[in-house]
Amino acid sequence: IHTNDAPTLEKKLHDEFDSHRLNMINRRKEFFNVSLEEIKHAVSQFTDQSVEFIGTAVAQDYYETKAMKKQLLARQGKLELEELYSSKAIPKFADVL
Repeated sequence: IHTNDAPTLEKKLHDEFDSHRLNMINRRKEFFNVSLEEIKHAVSQFTDQSVEFIGTAVAQDYYETKAMKKQLLARQGKLELEELYSSKAIPKFADVL
């Protein structure tokens, strides 16, 4: 999200989605279980300014973690080998620009 007053918007979003935190113990871990549509709706309620949403973002760590979890499931016999390699490749930085 690009906006002229990012700190204020961030604070408002954190307050709005506080009950959706993934880690309720360590509040410095700022991860929330909300959809992009929920975020867009909340942002539209908080500001009259023009806000730009960038739909494609680099999430290398996320995709690598997801792949590692699939590999673990495969080693535990909880995932078929075909399923392990059926997903799309991890996007590279240049692919999402």
